Amino acid sequence: MEKVKRYFNTEGICRPGYHYMVNIDNRLKQIKESFVDRGKYFVINRGRQYGKTTMLQLLADDLKDEYIVVFMDFQEISSADFRNEEAFSKVFAKIYVRACREQQTDGVEMLTEPLCHFIEEEKCAALQELFVKLSKGCGDSWKKIVLIIDEIDSAGNNQVKILN
Repeated sequence: MEKVKRYFNTEGICRPGYHYMVNIDNRLKQIKESFVDRGKYFVINRGRQYGKTTMLQLLADDLKDEYIVVFMDFQEISSADFRNEEAFSKVFAKIYVRACREQQTDGVEMLTEPLCHFIEEEKCAALQELFVKLSKGCGDSWKKIVLIIDEIDSAGNNQVKILN
């Protein structure tokens, strides 16, 4: 088998075996111990092409044995989906359910079932109801859950974010 020749990646996620990159193992360990294991909320904020998505992907990989990691990307949400909380709640639930299913973990149905019903309901989908359904699924979980949202800044200046 031919060894892959590494190169400098200037776009997209970097993979240690394929791309030259700084070793961030100590940084990932620090994030896990200081924030994730303590159940803390945190933000990684830098300019473009500083490795934020790469760091989040590597963190998700490191956490997957101990936690259920739900990795969402707000680039999947259009401006129209941010027009009001009902539209946002439905699309957030859809992306969350898909991200959970991508985990291919036994029992993922417990996490997604309340949201699947929420998505199918005809009535207005308020953020309050979304949070209730998320809490129900998380409360039934057999493992702690880590929610990673990448590209949250792509939400821009929208009413849903302003109201919350």
